[in-house]
Amino acid sequence: MAMSRNMYEGDGSLMAPSIDRRNATNGITGSHFPLYEWGLAQWSKLTGFNDQSARTYALAIFSVAMLLMYSILLFLGIDWIQSVLGALLLLTIPQFYYDSINAMPDNLALCFALLAWRAQLAMTEQKTSFLWVLLASLSALLCGLIKPQFLIIPMSNWWLIANKRSIVFFLHPALFVLLGVGVWYWHADQLTQVNNLKEFGLWIKPIGFAAILKTVFKNIVSDWPELLLGWPLFITFISLAFGIKHKPYYLKQTIKWQMLGFALFYALAIERMHDHSYYFMAILPVMLLLVVTLLQNTNKPLLYLSILCLSNGIWAYYRIVPNRWQAPHLDIPMAFADRAQRDTLTQYLNHSEHCLVGPDVSGCVWFYFTHTKGFSFEHAEELFENKGNGTWKRDMNAFGIDYLLIDTSAHTKRYLLDHIPNKRLLKTVSGLSVWKIEHP
Repeated sequence: MAMSRNMYEGDGSLMAPSIDRRNATNGITGSHFPLYEWGLAQWSKLTGFNDQSARTYALAIFSVAMLLMYSILLFLGIDWIQSVLGALLLLTIPQFYYDSINAMPDNLALCFALLAWRAQLAMTEQKTSFLWVLLASLSALLCGLIKPQFLIIPMSNWWLIANKRSIVFFLHPALFVLLGVGVWYWHADQLTQVNNLKEFGLWIKPIGFAAILKTVFKNIVSDWPELLLGWPLFITFISLAFGIKHKPYYLKQTIKWQMLGFALFYALAIERMHDHSYYFMAILPVMLLLVVTLLQNTNKPLLYLSILCLSNGIWAYYRIVPNRWQAPHLDIPMAFADRAQRDTLTQYLNHSEHCLVGPDVSGCVWFYFTHTKGFSFEHAEELFENKGNGTWKRDMNAFGIDYLLIDTSAHTKRYLLDHIPNKRLLKTVSGLSVWKIEHP
């Protein structure tokens, strides 16, 4: 959202996205390909930049994903009514239910991955138009540029093309996609070095065996059954996946290659899978495809699909709404959660000047809600830790911090306020205070 707002207020460059936690720089840094953010910025020029506009934009993108899921099911021979229910089933997955109106680039990556999948299916027919080849290649490229893990969907389906046509139909598009993704992330890496703002997370970070076990246990025992699929869909998936031995050849191959692809990604990204279970979104569509396809072997597939949609939809509502959309604080300070308090607080901040905010573990939430930019800290002590060439305090004084937005706890005061002279309290709201730094 912050990247989108910076595009909306700035030159809207796709090639040089900027963030709010920019220290004393212009905030330009590398990221995933910011097509989602750029699109929201353009949409906001028509509607104004606000939460409602962003949610409408997100919902429109997810609706396209459901239409593409419907088209894939229909192509694979599922009755159109059951294809509609299968597409709606995508919305009943709690993870998708939550993200369908949230600012998630993953939704756009999902759209392009499903579009590539649909084009690849068309390429398996005897008379393949070059337009299908081009559409599959460009869609796969865009999904990989936005979120690399979604390449699992199109890359695992190229075998269809090689099997039905020739190896050329596999190699040329696949190499084109991988080359394009590689070039962008090389460019992104160069951008991170311009201002030394390393924001995008394409790194491989080793963790201990105990942490790996904890992550795997959480993903299997907690994330999969109740968040990533939802209990009704999870139980149905387990019973169908292991209860029917003779599965369609296409389904077996699709599942096999997507699972192998995700297993590789999971092993590389294990350090983040504990707190980023939404990375599993890349293989949820094939889980849904398995369920809908195997339900065709039952006596009343339409009835079972209807019951599954209803029950999983009820679970998604129960799982998401109370603790995500109705929780009073939503893991942010009350001064941000309440619009009136937020407006009161931010009127004392000059958005064009540098601020120091915190403690903010995210490094972006406080900036976003107060429409500010500058430095942030997770804990006040770190501002006075020696970095080898000095402390943050020295650097911030040199760069000219104009405002402080901090909590009013004694801990923060002891480590921060007592060490910064020439400050003037402007306003305190729900435990957060704004201070103006008076420069000599």
